[in-house]
Amino acid sequence: MRDQIVTLVDYVNEAGAEMGTIMDMGEDIAMIAHQLSILEKSPPPGRSFLKAYILSMHTEQPSQFYVPDNAFGREACGLDGSAQLPMGKRWFKLVLRMEPGLFEEE
Repeated sequence: MRDQIVTLVDYVNEAGAEMGTIMDMGEDIAMIAHQLSILEKSPPPGRSFLKAYILSMHTEQPSQFYVPDNAFGREACGLDGSAQLPMGKRWFKLVLRMEPGLFEEE
């Protein structure tokens, strides 16, 4: 199976609580990064962009898997680094982690 790309986007709401979403933004990493830079500048109402992860999903455990340091990683990933998703067990490798201001123009 060809690796799929998944994007996790984390926000902070007005009360200071972290919240996140998982998205399928396609396979083009440059386009995903561009879309994330737009989400950073114009987040949903009442939210501020915190960080985002672009991850490749794998059906078999890679030698160097990645567990995100967010609620998804803490709550969905087991001791072996996998998450049980609707399509079955998946592991992740980090493609890009985006912090606020990563793509700001100077």
